[in-house]
Amino acid sequence: GIFPRILKHHWKGKRVAVLGGVRAEESPNRASGLTTGQTYKHVTWGKVENAKLEHYTFYPLYDWSYRDIWKAIHANQWRYCTVYNEYYRFGIQPIKMRVSNLHHETAVDQLFYLHEIEGDTWNALTKRLKGINQTKHMSKQEMFAAKELPFMFRDWAEYRDYLVDNLVQTDERRAIFRRKFADMDRAYEGMANEHERFKSEILCILANDFEFTKLDNFTSRPESINFRKHKKGQPINWGRPERDLRFIKPEERGVNG
Repeated sequence: GIFPRILKHHWKGKRVAVLGGVRAEESPNRASGLTTGQTYKHVTWGKVENAKLEHYTFYPLYDWSYRDIWKAIHANQWRYCTVYNEYYRFGIQPIKMRVSNLHHETAVDQLFYLHEIEGDTWNALTKRLKGINQTKHMSKQEMFAAKELPFMFRDWAEYRDYLVDNLVQTDERRAIFRRKFADMDRAYEGMANEHERFKSEILCILANDFEFTKLDNFTSRPESINFRKHKKGQPINWGRPERDLRFIKPEERGVNG
C-alpha cells in the first residue's frame, strides 16, 4: 500500500507511530480489525505498517461514536471541515457523511448530490473525469443496483461474466475480475441463495471496485463465514438460524452445527 511506502521514504531507519481517525463503529470489518490481534504490546487498535522498521498506525478514537466526536468538537471549539454542515442541512445520514475521494467505491454516495452542495468542486470534477455528469441525472440506486436478472441472460453468473467482458475497459482489469470471480466460484460452490453472491460481484463491476472492497462485505457476513466452515466440515455458529444458515442448503443443515 501507499502509506507504508510514504513512511519508509520519509522516516527510513526510524521508529514511527502515526495517529489515525478510524473507528470501530464505522463497519463490522473495522470493529473486528480494531479489537482482535495485537498491533504493539497490548494495543489492538492499530495496524502494523512495517514490523521490521517498527512503523505503526494507531487509532486512539477507535471506540468513539460519532456523537462522541461532535461532542468533543463543540466542547473544545475545535476547527472542523464545514462540508459536514452542508451534509446535515441536506439531510444526509451520519454514516453517509464522508469527506474523501469522490469516486472511491465506498464513498461514491456524495457524487449524487455534490452539484447541490459544492458547485465549484462539481464543475472542476466534471471537467476532469468523463461520465461524472450522469450522476446528476440518476440516483445511486439506478447506477449501482442489480435487483432483477435481465431477461436475456440465463442466470446471474452469465450476467456477471457478460459485464466483465463488455463493461470493464482494459484487459488488465478484466483479468483481475476474472481471477477473483473464479476463486469465489470455487470457494462458494454449492451455496444456497447464490444470487446474493453474484449481485455483490456485479456491484464491484458497476463501481469499478477492482480491489473488491465491496465484496468484503459479503465474505464477512455470518452466513458466508458459516458456509465456508460448513464446506470444511468445521463447527458453525447459528445463533440466528434464519440468517446464519441461509447459504447452506436445507438438506445439509445441521451436519456441522
